[in-house]
Amino acid sequence: MTIQETLNKLDKNAKNQTKNISFQYGNNQPNFSGETTLNIYDHDNRNTELLKGNLNLAQFPNLRKITFAYNLRVNSLENIDISENTNLNRKLEQLKKETEQTPTLRQFQELNNIALPTTELNFDNLKREVQRLKLKDFIPYFQEQRDNLDQLIDSTKNKVGENLEMFLELCLQTQKQISESEKEENDALTQAQLKGQLTAYQTILQTKLNKKEVKNLLEKQAEFTHLEKQLKILEQVQEEKTEAQIEQIIFPRKD
Repeated sequence: MTIQETLNKLDKNAKNQTKNISFQYGNNQPNFSGETTLNIYDHDNRNTELLKGNLNLAQFPNLRKITFAYNLRVNSLENIDISENTNLNRKLEQLKKETEQTPTLRQFQELNNIALPTTELNFDNLKREVQRLKLKDFIPYFQEQRDNLDQLIDSTKNKVGENLEMFLELCLQTQKQISESEKEENDALTQAQLKGQLTAYQTILQTKLNKKEVKNLLEKQAEFTHLEKQLKILEQVQEEKTEAQIEQIIFPRKD
């Protein structure tokens, strides 16, 4: 009986539970190690080669991995067909995309030639230089957005008048607190209180502003708060770089 015939005769449960097929050196019949690994051996007890021709594994719907023993005796195996195995093909396609998207050494070298043309490729140095350039480009944009927000706030203050100016500032401060605490573990009660306060301030401001104006102002405040976070991260990286450079001057490495 060929390996293909043996696999075809496995019951449905065995096929469904198989997640890994391991091709092994030996003379045993196919068997399971653990609940999900099906072992297939290269010869039978008469020392007849079993792995030959075309082998169809599409009948294993949950197959995730195929492994081969280093000492496997394979001379006549022509093809392993998984073309109908949707799950495995999806994983292989995903792996292919990830491989294509991973930068190669040559691409890193090309980037290094642009960013640091007079130095040899060093990933840490290249990373710092890219971050420095990003900060350099980011600062003018940050300043522009800050000026735009300041102008919008000043314009809004004129609309609401002195009596509501305090509520406008409280509204912006509350929105900033909410934005700063996003993606952080915070007390649910505190978050609810902040959002409740924000709603109250919005209601007061809507006696002088329409909902669209209030919404636009709060969105701009939230966007700028995120920009402040980005700037802080970039500046922190630059500070770490400077400290590392000073340390290298004071305590140079001895290769």
